[in-house]
Amino acid sequence: MPYTVSVMHLPSGARYLHVVATGVISKEDADHLLSFVGEEGSMPGVPFVVMAEKMESVSPEAIRWVDDRVREDAARAKAAAR
Repeated sequence: MPYTVSVMHLPSGARYLHVVATGVISKEDADHLLSFVGEEGSMPGVPFVVMAEKMESVSPEAIRWVDDRVREDAARAKAAAR
């Protein structure tokens, strides 16, 4: 995987994922990362920060995949709040 994921804690004790991306991110890489924070993931709803200084590029498929997943999660959250 062209990234590393670490669980970090804010001074308040809240958890977040610290992601350091390197190289080229593919759709499969993006899917694997989102598997942690999606509804079915091991850390659903945990915020994450992506450090992309060493990342070369993100494939168009990965961008679409992330965008679709974020929109789906937002729609589910909005429906659940009603």
